[in-house]
Amino acid sequence: MRKFAYELVEGLSYLHANGILFCDLKPSNVLLNEYGVLKFADFGLSKKLSDFTNPQQQQQEQEAGRPKAGTPYYMAPELFHDSGVHSFFSDFWSLGCVLYELAVGKPPFSSNSLKDLITMIVDGEAPLPVEGASAEFNDLLRRLLEKDPTKRMGWDDVRSHAFWLPGQ
Repeated sequence: MRKFAYELVEGLSYLHANGILFCDLKPSNVLLNEYGVLKFADFGLSKKLSDFTNPQQQQQEQEAGRPKAGTPYYMAPELFHDSGVHSFFSDFWSLGCVLYELAVGKPPFSSNSLKDLITMIVDGEAPLPVEGASAEFNDLLRRLLEKDPTKRMGWDDVRSHAFWLPGQ
């Protein structure tokens, strides 16, 4: 699991370093090739950071009434607010959801009702700790699934987290 999680982080790091937000990180967009190498798929919702600095494009999207896109189970709480925008931190939330699902077999928030799902994501608490998982893994999840994007861990914290150390 650590190897798979590490490859997810490496792939996301590559995208972010090149000014790309994934915006739809979820299990079905993570593939393994015949050599067991992780690959991201479906960049249809991805955004270049330059897209967010183009006022004309932002105005056109607002006028078109385009909602923030993504798969609700993996969308960060801030994306359900009118002022929410995709960011490195919303990708980190999605990473936390994918890692949680990898460990537990289902997303941290789930419901048959979209309204209930959104309420759970925005107002509920993630079902942590994951039983049987290390304290380091649970801490990584807790910090990735932080509701407040300004308090969510960033790249320095992700890369240096104790979960990546051997024996954890």
